Amino acid sequence: MIILEKAPASLKGELSRWLIEPKAGVFVGNPSSRVRDEIWARAAGRIGEGSVVQIWSDHTSPQDYRYRCAGRPERGLIDLEGIALVR
Repeated sequence: MIILEKAPASLKGELSRWLIEPKAGVFVGNPSSRVRDEIWARAAGRIGEGSVVQIWSDHTSPQDYRYRCAGRPERGLIDLEGIALVR
């Protein structure tokens, strides 16, 4: 899953090649880890003044998912001893 805020339309179009957009700025799919990392590199590199959050399943983490953020989100995620919290 990727969530975009204030993202360029061209980035949204590029993400729609691999993921579906059920709601504006929210992209969902199940790509391989290699494709997930490539999608992240493109999204984080082109977000500009907006923000991007990527969340994916990982059964080795305490919450069964991992995340990463780039840009300036209105609501940010922070890691507190391995637990993701919204600030």
